[in-house]
Amino acid sequence: MIILLGSETDPQIRHLYNRLLERGQTPWALDTQQFGCQWTLSFLPDSAVGAIECTNQRVPWTHITAVYWHQYRPPAGTQDSARSHMMDHVSTLQSWFRCPAIHWVNGIDAIRYHQCKPIQLQHARQLGVQIPATWIGNNSESALAFARDHQTLIVKPVHGGETATRLNSQDTERLCARLALSPATVQACIPGTNIRTYVIGEKVFHFALDTTHTDFRTDTTVVPEVASAPDAVTQQAKAICRAFGMHWCAIDWRRTGDNTYYFLEANPCPYFLYVENTTGVDLSGALMTLLISRDKQKSP
Repeated sequence: MIILLGSETDPQIRHLYNRLLERGQTPWALDTQQFGCQWTLSFLPDSAVGAIECTNQRVPWTHITAVYWHQYRPPAGTQDSARSHMMDHVSTLQSWFRCPAIHWVNGIDAIRYHQCKPIQLQHARQLGVQIPATWIGNNSESALAFARDHQTLIVKPVHGGETATRLNSQDTERLCARLALSPATVQACIPGTNIRTYVIGEKVFHFALDTTHTDFRTDTTVVPEVASAPDAVTQQAKAICRAFGMHWCAIDWRRTGDNTYYFLEANPCPYFLYVENTTGVDLSGALMTLLISRDKQKSP
């Protein structure tokens, strides 16, 4: 059985679910928000036997060949519970997330590593990949010193989620006000084109997202286009995916006019359906092959 981790109403989950059915698989959409309400877990540590129970169905962990991790949502039953009860739910789920017999695409370590973006940037640099000049923290004096060396800045959250904003080096009040709220990532603005690279197993797909917006996610008119990239960039993308403990990912770059690629981030559970529908590139097909062909192998 292949489990799709996310809401069954999510378009990407529904799309993969139907594609897997067409391939003769038996997928199951499982929403962590419904843990404790619609489904439960049980585990016997001495015999390493675990199972998921839902209505009249019981699925041993040994019958779960692969899990596609799209989205984790906090269990709904914990919203009004005591903190200890909430942590009991989370701890139980994490015990399942670390089941080594399941092929996780991707696993919890890769998900958590993505939340440590400063270390990811450093790791990418150690792999020989170019990154923008970057400052991370919440010390205003240090941030202003960094800003003086760069005419235009990109400011974005350390954890992710919110969109990026653009400031010039003279916007000291806005920068300090932002840092008073929380730590931030401040980068030198790299003029050029947004490139998104999907690494799916050994397959690599490049797309250009040309926009004047600071963050292409805010541009509802941007149309992804199939792009080519130097073989060195393709190999770097594969190396990043492996080094970050992922089986697949989306890597965002900035490509300058002289064809230099600057690494921005690598997402272990990216959206792909819009890119697939717009370009016609069968990303979900490659992802299904990864889930099916390696379903009995352990995660890296």
